[in-house]
Amino acid sequence: MTTYNKYLLDADTFIRAKRDHYGFDFCPGFWTGLLKAHELTRIASIVPVRKELVKGGDDLSEWVKLHCPKSFFKKVEDVAVQVAVKSINDFVMTNAQYSEPAKQQFLSGADPFLIGYAKVNDYV
Repeated sequence: MTTYNKYLLDADTFIRAKRDHYGFDFCPGFWTGLLKAHELTRIASIVPVRKELVKGGDDLSEWVKLHCPKSFFKKVEDVAVQVAVKSINDFVMTNAQYSEPAKQQFLSGADPFLIGYAKVNDYV
């Protein structure tokens, strides 16, 4: 039996695809492919990423609201995920190689939750 990696997508995956090479009008197959890959349980994202995308108020936010099923964006309230996020936050805050503004920017977004969820749930 073939096993496949499961991938957890960050907001930039959606944003860059829309802006750079896979606009909705130019390459609708990319967006259909994302939904199909999700149906096959090969890709997902998390609720904080959805919030970032919807906040944009553009055609990408509309696509997310209209086409992505709730199951696409996983909840991050699970205790194991929260423990992983705390570990990531602690690592970032105690690491001298990162500037304070960089630390704050990283910790204020979805990235710690994305990493924590991926770690706990075996996503790449």
